[in-house]
Parts: sequence; C-alpha cells; structure tokens
Amino acid sequence: MPDVPDFTFASWQAQPSDAQLQASILKGKGDDMPAFAEKIKEAQARDLVIHVRAFAQTKKNLKEEKKQDPGSSDFEERFARLQKEMDELRRRSRELSQSARTATAKLFQKHCSKCHSADGSGSRARDRLPEIPDFTDSAWQARRTDQQIQSSILHGKGKEMPPTRGKLNEKQAGDLASYIRRFAANEAPTATEKSPP
Repeated sequence: MPDVPDFTFASWQAQPSDAQLQASILKGKGDDMPAFAEKIKEAQARDLVIHVRAFAQTKKNLKEEKKQDPGSSDFEERFARLQKEMDELRRRSRELSQSARTATAKLFQKHCSKCHSADGSGSRARDRLPEIPDFTDSAWQARRTDQQIQSSILHGKGKEMPPTRGKLNEKQAGDLASYIRRFAANEAPTATEKSPP
C-alpha cells in the first residue's frame, strides 16, 4: 500500500488536524482502512490520535525524511549557499565603501584641508578669509545642493579657491561633495535653487 503514511515524518504530521485523524480512525479511509466507530469509543480514538502524534519527528527520522525527500534538503543547501554568498558580498561592499571613504579623505586632505581645515570648520584660514564656509554649520549645508558644492570644487571660487577641473574628475568631485556633507549632522538638501558655496 504505497499511500500508507509514515507517522514519523514532520511533513505528514503537519497536515491533518487531531479532529481529522480521529475522524479517519472512526470512519475509515476507503477499502484499505476500515471504520472503527463500532469497535472503539471516541475516547479510545482520541487516545489513538495522541499515540500517532507520539511518532513525531526525532533527529534520526528527520535525516531519513531528508534522504527520501531530496527537494527539502536541496532547498536548505541552496539557501545556506546563497546566505553565505550574500554575507561575502556584504563584506566586500563594506570593504569597498571603507576604501572609497579613505580615498576621498585623502583627496580632501590634499586639495581642501589647507584652507578648510581637516575638521571642515575653515578655522585654518578664517583670519585671512573671513567668508570661508564652515562645513560643520548645518545652516550652511542646508542652503546648498550637492551639485552646487561639486560645481564649486570643479570650477573654483575666485583666486582664493582655484578650480580643480583637470586635477579631479566629476566622480571625485562628487565624492568630495558627499564627504563635505558628513561634516554636518543634517542630510544634503534636494532643492536646486540655493546659494552657491
């Protein structure tokens, strides 16, 4: 009888409710399983259901079920492999992100910190350039878009701030604009009509 259930399989145990099992015992299941309603009482049928539930999964039975149901095992193996690949991609992403931040910090040090100070406050040049922006000032940050900051980096701001186009490409200037944003706690504005840096 190929359709006889294996009571030790968790997949089978999860399907019928206790009431369904009791009904199967009392009413039978076709020609292969006769009805026992006239031979046993309902309380005995309930006890049989409890006995059937006692066959539930053990570790040994779980291994046997996985052998007989390779689809479940294959899924778990594929899932574990994908999880491992995802963890590796996250690790690489963190490394690349850290590497990019380090490269941008070096660009800021090389091209900007002489006047704007390593902390972005502009305190180094404040005596000779009183109008130099303070990147840590959230109000200053709020009045400018990333594009305006990037444009100032590439095109300069008069003789005190020469253009860097030719020394820096668009991406590097964009990275510097993002780096400058980190000096203040607020996020970059999205409006395009704001005063230039």
